[in-house]
Amino acid sequence: MKAMLRSVPAALVLLSAAVLCFSQTAEDKQHSFAAHIQKAQQYLRGKRPDLAIPELQAAAALNPGDVATQGDLGVQ
Repeated sequence: MKAMLRSVPAALVLLSAAVLCFSQTAEDKQHSFAAHIQKAQQYLRGKRPDLAIPELQAAAALNPGDVATQGDLGVQ
């Protein structure tokens, strides 16, 4: 029983670290999505849809539920 009680703090530390890793991953994903959208908008303003499409596809892969991105790609 004492051995089990000693392992509880270690388990809590590992669980906390895992939660931090997942939250950073989500934040990085959101940042990457925004960066792709920004690049795509710049390319579209510059009349370069050939360069915007891969950026929009990358953004859609990161956030497939984003309706605006899907609309920009022409996906129905």
